[in-house]
Amino acid sequence: MKKRILSFLLVLQLFVTASIAFAGDWQNTIGTGISLNYGEMHQKYKVVNDYYLDLGDFNQTDVDYNLTYLLVNKQFGLSFKADAGIGLAVMKTILQESGYDKGLHLFGDFGVGYSFIHSDRTTLGAFVMFGLDYATFKSSTKDEGDFLGVPYQSSLDLETSFLHYSLGADITGVFRFTKHLGIFGSFGARWVMGGKVRTSSTLKINETSETASGSWDINGKFTISPKIGLSWTF
Repeated sequence: MKKRILSFLLVLQLFVTASIAFAGDWQNTIGTGISLNYGEMHQKYKVVNDYYLDLGDFNQTDVDYNLTYLLVNKQFGLSFKADAGIGLAVMKTILQESGYDKGLHLFGDFGVGYSFIHSDRTTLGAFVMFGLDYATFKSSTKDEGDFLGVPYQSSLDLETSFLHYSLGADITGVFRFTKHLGIFGSFGARWVMGGKVRTSSTLKINETSETASGSWDINGKFTISPKIGLSWTF
């Protein structure tokens, strides 16, 4: 079902682009600014066949530098939008009872929509969007003590990465102070369709070390993301 939805959206976008590529005037806008992303995702681990172990939910907050490209047909209002960004990801720490881990966040999305306002001064449109998000975190903990009279020092290093894909909608607007310079804003909401969590860890006790890795699925929940910044239209 998911593959059919994605295939339909791609075919629709290609068909519409090909049919009106040479019709009317096109307005190009590039925006650069800040985006704030909040996501809540559900985890599950496949034990065997169709039996899954529920691992509960986790949430993640991201602050990113964002680039937006907006293409609007002045005659028909047909519009295309793409975003990309890089920034800071924050989530509740895995190795300790309290605190937060900080990591790297990357995202990209694209979509097609309609700008119901598309004048020289103002653009306002709604879009169906498909997105990809990736985040990676590194955390560690150390301990030392005495076990049966033998002193020890231990450390655990953990690297965790999250990759998920989503489908949703954006409302995007541009207001221009001059022919070229303006401001843009966008608000998006996504349904998390699926994804993967991967971990690798290294446990050291004195001079002995052991490594391990694992993975499980992301299934469902949502993300929301407002964006704001400066724009240049040409």
